[in-house]
Parts: sequence; structure tokens; C-alpha cells
Amino acid sequence: MSDVSMKADAFLKAYAVAFQDFDAAQIATFYHAPCLTVRGDGQVMTFATHVEASDFFTSVIGTYRDEGMSAFAFDEVEAVSLGDAAFRLTCNWQMLRKDASIIRAWRQTYVIRRSVDGWTILFSVFHQ
Repeated sequence: MSDVSMKADAFLKAYAVAFQDFDAAQIATFYHAPCLTVRGDGQVMTFATHVEASDFFTSVIGTYRDEGMSAFAFDEVEAVSLGDAAFRLTCNWQMLRKDASIIRAWRQTYVIRRSVDGWTILFSVFHQ
């Protein structure tokens, strides 16, 4: 496994755990401030601060909890180095119930950047 693939895998595992723990503040730490995201419905959002990201994800994880989410799984990971301080990461996500049935699935691409806070999401886009 390449160095960038190992970084991508570790990043995704930790990111999934933050969602599984329903921890909006922890999820927000995975995002660079500021950052840009294009949501599954096509809405373009920016988070200028981690507080803005945390506020947004508080709502998101509330919805996920109501839908019965207990875990996230990912596969078909593609990671490409963008130099020493960034990489592009694309993967499939599955949001799962306790019985492992899929609530929803999607493909998403991220640009991950090394910052003083570690590896953080600078940009993400849901494949529509």
C-alpha cells in the first residue's frame, strides 16, 4: 500500500468513527477552516470556522441518528498525491443500520490538505 493510500485509509477510518460517535465537534476538526463542500443535493456550502462546521454537523448527525445510522463503511478508495502537503481522495460511502443494511450510499471526492491541525478537508464534492 502506498504512503498516500495509507494516509487516506487512516483518515477515512478516523472520520467514520467521529460520525459513528455522533460527535459534531470532532467531525468539524476534520475540516480545514475555511473549506468548501458541495452537498448531495447540489448545495454549495462554506465553513469559515470549525464552529460553523460543528453547527452544521450537529443537524446532520441528528438526522442520521433518526434514520437509524450505527456505522459507516467505505470502499473503492482512490488516493492521489498532490505533492507533499495534499492529496485527492475519492471513495464510496455506505451509511449502515445495526443490522448492516444500507440506509444510503454515495461516492464522494475530497481534497485533503496538511495544515497545523493535521490532515483536513479543504474541499469535498458528492458525486451526483
